[in-house]
Amino acid sequence: MLASINTLEIIAFFDLIPLTMGALAFLIGARYRRSAEITITSDAVNSGGKSWRLGEIADFNVRQGSWINAKEPPPLVERTPDGGLVHASKSTSAMFSRALNRRMIDRSYLVSLRTRAGSDETVLSGGLTPDCAQALQRDLREAISKYAKAWMGGVA
Repeated sequence: MLASINTLEIIAFFDLIPLTMGALAFLIGARYRRSAEITITSDAVNSGGKSWRLGEIADFNVRQGSWINAKEPPPLVERTPDGGLVHASKSTSAMFSRALNRRMIDRSYLVSLRTRAGSDETVLSGGLTPDCAQALQRDLREAISKYAKAWMGGVA
């Protein structure tokens, strides 16, 4: 009975490692991962209770919301006592963590607004894939350009 309790403790401990890493991976890019409503009118852009006049907007930017390094480390080579070379093994938990981190990093992109008056960015939407973020940026730019042409009297 004592052996089975120790075995269960060991299993529980090693199950907690992937569970903890998985929970931490889901936090990557979660700061801006929420629904966003962006409204473009003939003279302003509204989002999150804030409003920016079309003339104030310099550009919409896309960037990755997480800078966690999930790249594979270079292979390690160790010398054996007899002088031979062997490849060092990688930790299973480290490989699992990198795999989860890569999946969440791919969903951490955000679209932000930059005004002409300042260098600060205001995040409009986050938790996006790169393709989705670039499509949103393109749509916002197109909508702004249509309204800007009408606002300026149709001058291109």
